[in-house]
Amino acid sequence: MQEHAFLREEIEQAIAQEPRITGSITVELRGRDVRLTGIVNSLEERELAEEVAREFGPVRIDNDIVIESTKVIDDHDVLASAKRAIARDPDLAHDIGVDRVVGGVAYLKGHSASLSGISNAAEIVAEAPGVKDVVSEVKIKTDVLITDVDLVDEVMQALSVDPAIHAEFIDVRAKDGVVTIEGTVDSLKQKTEAGNIAKTMPGVTGVVNNLNMNQLPSSLDQAVENQVIKALELSEINMNSVRVNVLDGVVHLDGTVDTYRQKDLAERTARKVPDVRYVQNDLVIGFHIEPKAG
Repeated sequence: MQEHAFLREEIEQAIAQEPRITGSITVELRGRDVRLTGIVNSLEERELAEEVAREFGPVRIDNDIVIESTKVIDDHDVLASAKRAIARDPDLAHDIGVDRVVGGVAYLKGHSASLSGISNAAEIVAEAPGVKDVVSEVKIKTDVLITDVDLVDEVMQALSVDPAIHAEFIDVRAKDGVVTIEGTVDSLKQKTEAGNIAKTMPGVTGVVNNLNMNQLPSSLDQAVENQVIKALELSEINMNSVRVNVLDGVVHLDGTVDTYRQKDLAERTARKVPDVRYVQNDLVIGFHIEPKAG
């Protein structure tokens, strides 16, 4: 019991000594599972507190820290902060910017050639002080017309040059910019990697990852998967475009959600399900597709 209390105090002290965390964090310990509670001013502080706690090697972390500024921050100040955050990446800021902030919610505007660019921008802006959520209004747009046939060729070529993926067992289809990958891979890691490759291709407006894994999930994995899906359905998350896979206790979240808050909420919700060892969060933020010329 004394060792248990000592570890809790060590984690609390480490978080308190992190200068970038201005909020007050409380640590609860149950076995080797850690629960973080308290109030911070930004997503960056929230994630940083979890990062510090992970250095102590807990089995699982429930991050229930609330993002709520202890002082009133004007949306104008939050907007300036968000713009400074994204400006640190000149290449990204050239195409994507922060249009406005309403009630702490930052709205992204601009265009991107790929889904990964939108996701990167949302994560950067989410770390800005005062930002409570991020909504993307970024349009998928390229300088040249890319047909669905071209997209299939590009994705297949990219998969073929990756030595970790056996592209000969993968089929790719595309319709109106949405790419579907089907077939078989050896592991959840390969499935995730294949989906990430497709997301980086210019002109891809969505990815449906229907890859199967040779290693069938155990009955425990299936039970965990069912529990995660049920927990997500009971939350505020729009599940229409969310897919869940579990292998060896690792939860893979893939698909599209409406806001950065939903992406974060999905990961936190999945982590709380018993027997979940890790959550691979590949959810992307919803976006608007540039209308085709008439």
